[in-house]
This record gives sequence, C-alpha cells and structure tokens, in this order.
Amino acid sequence: MDGNIEAQTLRANRWIWLAIIVALAARLGAYVFLALRPITFDPYRADAMRARLLSPFEVAGIDIEHYTNQAELIARGEWWIHNFWPGFTPPITPFLLWLFDYGPGHTVPVSIFWFGLSAFWVVGWLVWLRRRDLPGPWLALFAIMPVPVFYQFAIGTDLPFAVLFLLFYASYRGDIGPAWIWPAALIAMAMTRAAAFSVMLFLLLDYALSRFRTKRIDIGKLVLLVSVGGLAFALYWPWLLTFVAPSIGKGTAVYNIPYYGVGEARYLEGLFSDYLPAMIDKPMSWLLLVFAKLLYFCGFRPSFDASSILASMLRSASALVIVPGLFQALYGGDTRDRLLVVAFVLPVLLGVAQERYSLPILPILFLYGVAVWGKFFGSIIQRQGKTTAL
Repeated sequence: MDGNIEAQTLRANRWIWLAIIVALAARLGAYVFLALRPITFDPYRADAMRARLLSPFEVAGIDIEHYTNQAELIARGEWWIHNFWPGFTPPITPFLLWLFDYGPGHTVPVSIFWFGLSAFWVVGWLVWLRRRDLPGPWLALFAIMPVPVFYQFAIGTDLPFAVLFLLFYASYRGDIGPAWIWPAALIAMAMTRAAAFSVMLFLLLDYALSRFRTKRIDIGKLVLLVSVGGLAFALYWPWLLTFVAPSIGKGTAVYNIPYYGVGEARYLEGLFSDYLPAMIDKPMSWLLLVFAKLLYFCGFRPSFDASSILASMLRSASALVIVPGLFQALYGGDTRDRLLVVAFVLPVLLGVAQERYSLPILPILFLYGVAVWGKFFGSIIQRQGKTTAL
C-alpha cells in the first residue's frame, strides 16, 4: 500500500516538473520565434489597428501609446499634474516602463521582465493546479495555452495584474502566507488596472455571505474594503464618469466592437424585429448578446485582424476547456469561486467583452473545465463498459 502511494507521488512530481519545463520552454520558444519572425499584432479595438508587430524588439501592446506617454510624464515629474481628468491611469505599468526606459530601440529589458512575470504566473498556477489533483496531461496542456503566452508580449496591464491576482487568490484562500499578502496585492491591483473593482466586488460579496452565515462582523476586513474601495473610487471616478458610464448598454457606439459581426446596439434593439413581436424579439436578442459576450470572455471569438486565422483557431481551441469551465464554476463551483466568477463576468456584461478580462481567473476556469471534460469522458467509458458487458 505504501509502495503504491510512493509510486503515485513520484508520478505526480514527474508531471509537475515536466509541465513546468514545457511551460518555460513554450515561453522561451515563443520569445525566440517572435524575435526572428514578428507577427502582426491583433489589437483589442479595430479602430486602434496600426499594423504593429508583436516582437521583443518592437514597441507593442494594448494601449501602449497611452502607457508610454504616462511613462514620459513620470520621467518629467509631471504624472500627478496631468493624471486625474478625464481619467486616472494606474501608475504601476507606466512606472515599470519608465524604470526600464521602454521605447523604440530599447525594448529588450521590458520584454525580459515580462518573460519573468509570465514564468512566475504559469509556475505558480501549475503548482496550484497540481495541488488540486489535476491530471498530468492536463497540466501539460495548461502549460502551453496560447492566451497567457500572448500577454507575455502584449505589453500592458494584463500580465502584471494577473500576477498580482495570483498572489491575492493564493493568500486569500490560505495556500500561501503570511496573511498580509492578499491585502498588499489588493492595493497593488488597484494601482495596476480598474479590474481591481471586480476583486473588491468579490470581497464584498464574500464578506456579506460570511456575515450572513456566522452573524459576526470582521472589523479588519471591513475597514480594509472601505479604505481600498474608497481610495479606488476617489482615483477612478473621473474615468468611471467619463468613459464607463456612457458605454453601458451601448458598447458598440463607444468602442466599435461587434460580437460575431453584429453590433451591440443591434442586439439591444432586437435582432428579429422583422419576424417576431418585440416581447419575444428583445429578450431573445438580449440573451444572445449575453451568451456572445460570455463566449468572447472565454476567447471563443474571431480575430479583430481578419488575417489572423491561426490566432483565432488557437484562442478558440483553448475556449473548448474554458467555456464549459465558466458554466461549471457558475453552476456547481465552490461558493467563493462562484462569487469570484460573477464579480469578473458582471463588468463584461455591462461593457466590452474579451478574453483579456478572464486572464486572472483563467486557471480557475480551466480547472472547472477539466472537471466537465472528465465527467464527459468518464460517462463515455462507463457506457462503453456496459455495452461490452451486454
């Protein structure tokens, strides 16, 4: 019996090390490949397309012009003067670009740093997934998922925020210590991107549920939430007022992003007004919009650059695991994970949907997706066994 346990432990250790090696090799291979053969960058807004090349030697990223301008303001000591109206730009990414003197002809230091962030992110989540008894082949598959690798090269807020969220989540769930890590990560996330509001919403929901169940008030957590939330609202309110509020319910008009070739305003007006009465047409169209946004959130979408067929195929292939994982997490997930997914999905339903917004929780959705596929394959094997017995 002890021999079997030792053998299983040895196999598990082999798989995690193999997955880590594969993950690092995939990222290093992508780095070398893009250094030799840059590819066209697929921006998240069609109107922002400027024929950028994705490469460690090119200035490329999501909203990269904005962040490099902010880095220049930091260099001149003028960041605080220009950074509150019409919108607050969180300082961490611009500060990193300023620190490494990021710009044309000097991109390698930042590309190496982002490689390190990507390596830390994937190794951390691989260890977390292994502790949840994820089978070895699935670990290897997670190691080479293309979406996380892409954000190693698309310089911006996505990867730093995802790394901070990893630290937050692992600390908040008690997987790592000390306990001050998750509050520190929360503050750092608020200084990285507005998606920190999703994390704060999760904490608020989790706190309310805990308060309902235990009838006790956690003064420390409540003070932290009020303090960080108040600071975030104070900093972000011009941006919320100027950009976010006008976009709710009319995302296409503001961002010019269609969902499967149909503008969001068209969904809201009704897709089948020529064939169905409004009482049926509009609810059906709204449900289709919600479903389309959820699929975009999981990466199951066409490329904004029509020529990037390979990118669309790779991204959509990952969604075969992430889409069922999303619905499984919402339907049958751990209570905290369910609240977390709701907190990340809600802003997407109100605004713009894309897989970059699911990157922080991607490994959690992957774990639930593997559970769905495991049940599916298990039921097939069971049915085959019964058929053979007959």
